[in-house]
Amino acid sequence: LVSVEFKVSSNKFEVIFRKKLEELLDDMDIKILEVLNTPKKSSELSKIIKVSKPTLLKRIKKLESLGLIKKTGSGAHIKYKRTTKD
Repeated sequence: LVSVEFKVSSNKFEVIFRKKLEELLDDMDIKILEVLNTPKKSSELSKIIKVSKPTLLKRIKKLESLGLIKKTGSGAHIKYKRTTKD
């Protein structure tokens, strides 16, 4: 469930708890990643995934922060694509 890492230096001791990536993703996140085999606009994605655009954009922000997708373009031409990180 959680990996534990210990770091020891001359003046401190750290314990770092990390969740595995799979535990941070739910079914909707996984579906978004599956659909992004080619770059898509958020409007396309929201229709495919069948969720509102605001809901989709929250998920996209989460997936971007995890480094799983990235944004290309700007303004009305923004598309999202999957990164190579798995």
